[in-house]
Order: sequence, then structure tokens, then C-alpha cells
Amino acid sequence: MAAKKAVNWKLWSKVLIGGAAVSVGGPAFTYWLTPTEEQLRARYNPELLQRSIEGREEKEQEFDEFVTRLKAYAKSDKPIWVVVKEEDERRKKQALAAGKAQQQEASAQREEMRRQAGLGAKGQKRESGVAGLYNTNDAQVGSAAAGDGTAEESQRWCWPPVASQLDADSKRHGRSAVWEYELPT
Repeated sequence: MAAKKAVNWKLWSKVLIGGAAVSVGGPAFTYWLTPTEEQLRARYNPELLQRSIEGREEKEQEFDEFVTRLKAYAKSDKPIWVVVKEEDERRKKQALAAGKAQQQEASAQREEMRRQAGLGAKGQKRESGVAGLYNTNDAQVGSAAAGDGTAEESQRWCWPPVASQLDADSKRHGRSAVWEYELPT
């Protein structure tokens, strides 16, 4: 029979000491090298430091809300990604409904402002003070606009052919002093 080899205690002691040094010393060295949050903030320039301090509470609050939502999603029997998708769809519907309500409110305010200004409701046409100006969409061409062209050439309005009907300011802009128009939408 062959004799058993003796245990190499010197080798195993080196292995155990090296393993302990790596497994305990590595994390300790990393902990020692990693700067704290205060040390990092001390290295910021003053402007970044101020912004970081101002936004810190908001970011912490957002993270807390995120974690709270995740906990609520986890309580469901469905997978989290399905619950998150449903929640996103619900939020989109709420945002669309709020947008529509806001748009209707703004539209109502515009209509009220038009009524108060005496312009009339949206889409109403004001009548011109110059005889013979008509809306060509209605195929009515008045005597003053008879030489201007057909309804195809001027889809909305006929221009008066006589320059004496124009005042000095409107000559520069090429339009009648008193003009018939449709209120903007």
C-alpha cells in the first residue's frame, strides 16, 4: 500500500488567508474608496449643488411614488407589465378627457369674447359698408365687383375695381377700407 501523502498545511494556510483577504478585503476596500453623497456634493460647482439640493426632495418623492405604485401593481394577480399597461391606458384616457374639457372651455371663452366684442359667433359673416361687396361663395357678385373676375378666381371675396373706394392705408396693403370677412376659426 502506498503511504498517504501528508497534508500541505503551508499551502492551505496561504489559500485560506488569500481567500479571506479577497472576500473581506475587497468589499472593505471598495467601501473605503467610494465617496459619500456629501463628499460628492462638496465637489460640485455651486450652481449644480444648488440645483441638486432643490430637486432632491422632488426626486425622492417621485421615487417613493414609483415604489408605492410597484407595490400596488404587485398585489394584482396579473403580471406587473400587464397592470402597468392598463394603468398607462387609463391615464391616457384621463389626459384626453381633461384635454377635451380644457379645449371646450377655451372655445366657450373665445365665443364669449366674440360676443362681447360684437363680432358675432364663429363662422358668421360681417356685412361690408361698401355697396356691391358680396361673398363669391354664394355666387353673388355685386356691381362694384363685377369686373373683378369669377368665383373660381376669387373663392372668398370680390375686390372693388375702383381705386377711389380705397383709402390711403388700404392702398398700401391692397385691400378695401371696409371689408367683408369671415371670422377666424
